[in-house]
Amino acid sequence: MEYRNDKQEEQLVKEISEGIVKLGFGFIPTDAEKEEIEKQRKKRRKIEKMKNRFLGAARSIVYTPLGIAFHAVSFVARGIGYISSFGLIIGVYYLYQSICAFTDGVPIGEIATIRKAVAFMIVPFIAYAVSVIAEKLQSYFEGNAF
Repeated sequence: MEYRNDKQEEQLVKEISEGIVKLGFGFIPTDAEKEEIEKQRKKRRKIEKMKNRFLGAARSIVYTPLGIAFHAVSFVARGIGYISSFGLIIGVYYLYQSICAFTDGVPIGEIATIRKAVAFMIVPFIAYAVSVIAEKLQSYFEGNAF
C-alpha cells in the first residue's frame, strides 16, 4: 500500500471531484460558497433545535393529561367489566329462556329476553377491550410525554 501525505490526498480528492463535476453529477463550491453553505447549515440546526424544544414542551403539555385521562378510562372500564361480569350468569339465564321460547315456536323478533341476554353477555367483553385499549394508549402517552 502506498503512503500519501495530506497534500497528495487533497489533490486526489480535487481531481476526483472535478471528474464528477465534468460528468455532470455535482459542483465544486468556492470558499465563499462553502462559508455560505456552512452558515445555512448552522441556521438550519438552530431552527431544528428550537423546533424540537417547542415540540417537546408541547408534547409534554398535551401527552401528560392524555395519559392521566386514559388511565382513568382504563380504571373505569375495568371496574365496569368486573361488575358486569356478574351479569354473565343472568345473561346465560336469559339466553336459556330465549332458546326455550324459540324452540316453543316464538319468532326471534318477538323474544324479549334475547336482547337482555346479548347485552348481559357482551358488555363485560366490551369493557375489557376498552380497558386494554385505554391501557395501551396510557402507556404510549406516558412513555412519550418527555
